[in-house]
Amino acid sequence: MFFGFIVLVLCMEKPAYDISQSADGLRYFFQSKGIKTIPKAVIYYPIEQNSNVYELSFGDVSDDGVVDFLNVSNNQDMDIVIGTVIHTINDFFVHYPYKMVYFRGSTLSRTRLYRAIIGKHISNLKPSFRIWGFKEDSSLEIFDKNQIYIGYLIEKTEYEKEN
Repeated sequence: MFFGFIVLVLCMEKPAYDISQSADGLRYFFQSKGIKTIPKAVIYYPIEQNSNVYELSFGDVSDDGVVDFLNVSNNQDMDIVIGTVIHTINDFFVHYPYKMVYFRGSTLSRTRLYRAIIGKHISNLKPSFRIWGFKEDSSLEIFDKNQIYIGYLIEKTEYEKEN
């Protein structure tokens, strides 16, 4: 399970596809419209029953409705797909302001891509969100763009939860 772009504060500046979502705010669907049209899904799963942490998973939806979390579609619309996933994260926090979102890449290169995106926008994110990185030894630290991480955790700050 993977995928998470958390340039949340900038999401309104990023283009995004139209999204349909479940009433509980845990499943989001959209169409990637690059070289071809590809149905996509963003799904939030509690890591454990009654967990405060939800894992963000993202992938292509096959004709039979199964979500493939490992496929690389290379549909030439990555920026819009990123913007769309960002919108789902923002919406998730509207529904669940006291929960946290965990994500990681399905490959090391995807996890590095996420680090680069977070690192580029971290100063805009800090007022509203706390972001941690999971190191290879499973330790957790406040995100540092110069560190290597195997996963990420994000939550709204106390101020943002109350507003």
